[in-house]
Amino acid sequence: MFNFNNRPAAAIKNSGIYWEQWSRGNQAEIIKRELDKLNGPIGWDDIWAINRVVSHTDVNWFIMRQFIADAAPGLEKNSPAAHAAALILDWNGLRTDTKGDGMFDHAGLTLFDAWLKKIVTETMQPTLGDSKSGAYYVNYVLQPTLARLEEHPSGGVLATYRALLAATNKGHVPNNYDFFQGQNALDIVRQALIEATKELASKNSGKEMSEWREKTSIQRYFPSNANRIPMALLKSKVDSGLYANRGAINLQVQYGEDGKLQKAGFANPMGGPEDRGQTTSTYHLDIYKNFELAPLTIPSEQEIGSEAIIILK
Repeated sequence: MFNFNNRPAAAIKNSGIYWEQWSRGNQAEIIKRELDKLNGPIGWDDIWAINRVVSHTDVNWFIMRQFIADAAPGLEKNSPAAHAAALILDWNGLRTDTKGDGMFDHAGLTLFDAWLKKIVTETMQPTLGDSKSGAYYVNYVLQPTLARLEEHPSGGVLATYRALLAATNKGHVPNNYDFFQGQNALDIVRQALIEATKELASKNSGKEMSEWREKTSIQRYFPSNANRIPMALLKSKVDSGLYANRGAINLQVQYGEDGKLQKAGFANPMGGPEDRGQTTSTYHLDIYKNFELAPLTIPSEQEIGSEAIIILK
């Protein structure tokens, strides 16, 4: 399995234009976790199921959940914050909408998002203050409702993650600075959860905490590239379904023991040769949204020639 935005090996240093996106929260370890769950031969459906999990797993939750688990025993029993911690720990980390009602499935997601913003602010603010650089780390935290390039943990989340690792003696990277100003880091985690829960309670007055839900993030196809450079007409913008962190195109192939390609499928939402003359491909938008694959015809050796066969092998 191949995954973008990750360095190819642990020993390779971060570099390149998107170096700040490389982190433990950038899916490589999520993929490994899902592969480790499989026993015996791994088939076509197993791999495709992993794509769905990886696409919807909250990358911030994947690295930050452990600190809620560590802090939870220190919360007052039966308190709103203790209930909130239990809901976060009960959430599987998937940003999904199985009911199709435009709201995320689990209240744990709502509580986690609110807590994440608080913990980053309360970790970074005392040191960075209101400086320009400080604003980047304090405020650039969560995926907005319209997600784009925010599918990786922000600088503020990563700095907070490292600070908490160091403060709880879990980190392997030397850290000689105390972002918590002498306070117990897990006390800060608990306080952030207490404050987040209070704020959400005022917004959800009259509702049980288990019913607190966030609006979903939509999948948008932009008429510009990742660097905001226009690449198409503005009318080419398309919204389609629930946001998934899965890349623009999905391709899956299966090889036999003889090394020959046996089966292939793909989803190319913005269209391919069969959609020439159209702005978008409704067919591919739908199969992408529904986590399906269109069959990809495998040409014979006679059709593609010997040179192409060498490249395929």
